[in-house]
Amino acid sequence: MWTLSIFDREQDVPEIKRAALMRKGKPFYLAVLSLSDMCNDSAARALEELESADLTKEQFDFIAKRIQQSADSKWRTGYCKAPN
Repeated sequence: MWTLSIFDREQDVPEIKRAALMRKGKPFYLAVLSLSDMCNDSAARALEELESADLTKEQFDFIAKRIQQSADSKWRTGYCKAPN
């Protein structure tokens, strides 16, 4: 999943989101990390949709924290403005 996030292709977002919606252990966290590292609108929408899914408090908090960390990092480094 993380490798897919490097390519930042919107067509990969549904598959990564499906892994997160399974809500099981490490694949959930890896999917959230992958989506939050992507620089496309589909990934951002997928994270917003995950926030309203049936998650544990820990999972919800992880998503919220990761969205903020990723936004701060992308702004600071200009990561999403760099050519892919």
